[in-house]
Amino acid sequence: MMRKFLTTIAIIVSVCNIAFSQIEEASIGYIRFSKPYISKGELDISKNGTPFKFAEPIDVGINIADYAELNHDRGTISLTCQSDGAKSLNAILTISSSSSNFELFISDQNDDQLFGPFSYDDFTYGYLPTPLISGDVLKLKIIKKDAITPNVTLLTLGYDYVGVANKDGFYGSSGSCNIDVRCPEAVEWENEKSSVVRLIINSQYLCSGVIVNNLRNDKKPYMLTANHCVADSITAAKTVAYFNYESPSCNGPDSPIQQIRPGFLMRATKNDSIGTVDFALLEAKQPIPEHFNANYAGWDASGRTPTNTVAIHHPRGDVKKISFSNKPPLITSYPYISNYDKNSFWKVTYWDLGTTEGGSSGSPLFDQNHNVIGVLTGGTASCESLNPDYFTQVAYAWDKYPEKSQQLKYWLNPDNLPTRICGILGIEDLVDYNSESDVELYPNPTSSNFSFKWRGQVNKVLNIEVFSYCGKKIAQYQQKTPPDKIINCQTDLQPGFYIIHIYDNKYSNNAKLLITK
Repeated sequence: MMRKFLTTIAIIVSVCNIAFSQIEEASIGYIRFSKPYISKGELDISKNGTPFKFAEPIDVGINIADYAELNHDRGTISLTCQSDGAKSLNAILTISSSSSNFELFISDQNDDQLFGPFSYDDFTYGYLPTPLISGDVLKLKIIKKDAITPNVTLLTLGYDYVGVANKDGFYGSSGSCNIDVRCPEAVEWENEKSSVVRLIINSQYLCSGVIVNNLRNDKKPYMLTANHCVADSITAAKTVAYFNYESPSCNGPDSPIQQIRPGFLMRATKNDSIGTVDFALLEAKQPIPEHFNANYAGWDASGRTPTNTVAIHHPRGDVKKISFSNKPPLITSYPYISNYDKNSFWKVTYWDLGTTEGGSSGSPLFDQNHNVIGVLTGGTASCESLNPDYFTQVAYAWDKYPEKSQQLKYWLNPDNLPTRICGILGIEDLVDYNSESDVELYPNPTSSNFSFKWRGQVNKVLNIEVFSYCGKKIAQYQQKTPPDKIINCQTDLQPGFYIIHIYDNKYSNNAKLLITK
């Protein structure tokens, strides 16, 4: 018993020594931390199955209230953290009490960069990862709503040695061949770009991800990225997503928008002795605010080879870029890491426009129909080399493994509908496919054409709109109701579920249609 007690004491002393060895100066409301050691190897940029590291973590582990400046009249607790030479700082906080009566803010010294308020509900599994604060000063302020002081711990401080949050308005550290999503080449991808997010992971890594739709069309905040970026529940909880991080113009300045969502729940991934598939499906702890104007990307898990592909991503954490390949991708294995399942990748032979870099990992690969078919694992493409990139197939991750925690199907098709395709869910052109209908389509299922009997008046203009099952309008027709009121429709729709919205000047109905081949 005494030996166990002494061991516990030794562990506590060791942890305390780690925390205090990082402190160069401390006073009430202020701590200056030593610059962490950064090896030359950490400055190497890679995207071959490893995330892009931009910061070195400083292990802290102190209760904020123990060092903070207290203002009893205003009920505030504030602590300023500094580490000389940092290009930006971020933090990971933990909480050990369930008090929800406080507001937490993160800012620079002068509150020019201000994020918050955050509350107890924003902590995921007890963790709150903060956004980046440019410069070498980060300030934490807690406003108490009652007499209870929340037990918030500063667990980690992330020391940015690359400069992914510069103050000068021009970050732009990615390769010169990259194309901004605001450039003319990207005009047809306006809807999809808002689904792509920049990720800050565990205070030190950069990746990309994509917000994806599901077949219930309910705006559940699912995000798809790579397992090598986010491998487990704790890492997911320590992840921050940046929305709409893009230049306001083609080849313009840094993004002025600071729309973030901290903290995610792990829903599905696969990395064990039986198999490894480089995908991770996460769910945001809190809903995505409507004012973010985020679209939920469609996807195609059919496994059909597309004619061409597009990637939208954040190379080196830069503002959002777009890349184009005009050739069909190939199904293949990943050549750089043997642990990944065989033939679970799309190989993009080369990019005709743009490229990918470190920080692009986890970004979506879209097909010619603007649906996500893969997420980036790695490759050797660059502005200097027309080399291949490899994307984990959505089709392979769909239901290769039966456990719900190891597949996409359970989450993205919760009602087990007979389809592997879902269109984009946006902020417009939506239709309620759950509404009751008095219209019966026949034959249904059908390989192409269908008919129905309309109850409206003869010779009145009849509108027929076709929506994807996830609510995106894809076609529209008009015709007059014939004397027998039998409407015959000819289509060239791809296999899948559709919603047919039919209306005239008096009646309106929705009906479900299944196209098969």
